[in-house]
Amino acid sequence: GVRIATTDVSGTAGYSTGAYSNTFNGTSAACPNAAGVGALILSESPGLHARDVKAILNISAARVAGYTYDTSTVHGPWNVEVGHGRVDAYEAVLLAQTYESTVGIKNVQAQNLAVAIYPNPNNGQVFIENKENSAFTIQAFNILGALILEFQLEGNEKQALTLPNGCFIFKTSAGNNLQKVLVF
Repeated sequence: GVRIATTDVSGTAGYSTGAYSNTFNGTSAACPNAAGVGALILSESPGLHARDVKAILNISAARVAGYTYDTSTVHGPWNVEVGHGRVDAYEAVLLAQTYESTVGIKNVQAQNLAVAIYPNPNNGQVFIENKENSAFTIQAFNILGALILEFQLEGNEKQALTLPNGCFIFKTSAGNNLQKVLVF
């Protein structure tokens, strides 16, 4: 974010005396660019989590000449002054097209699971689907371990739940037989 042209408050209250500034610098100037690229990433893949967007911005960043990237991070080489480098909108959008989210459980339909919970992240409504022929009980707990709901889900039935934002633990059981515990 160096020498970014932007609108300015006119007169002595602004960075310059005119209505525009050609010398807006620093993180305050860089942040709108990064946020704009983040919006482009989400327009390409709206199901991504904020942590996924951050990872894509870091992984796709272009290295800035004249800096040594001598620290290794989970997202690649890093420099104390310029981080992973300059935001690269083109590379970030390309990566977003194929990026697999690392946050949460997308659709809990892995091998041998009798239940699917989707979408994740959600918009306040979650669907729980019993993929078995027999009924089982669903219990949902908050992260403090408090039971927040319990209900019976018949075989091959789907139910919509409205949940607040947060992390939940779902336990499925048939009678006294614990089937699975899922974190969502």
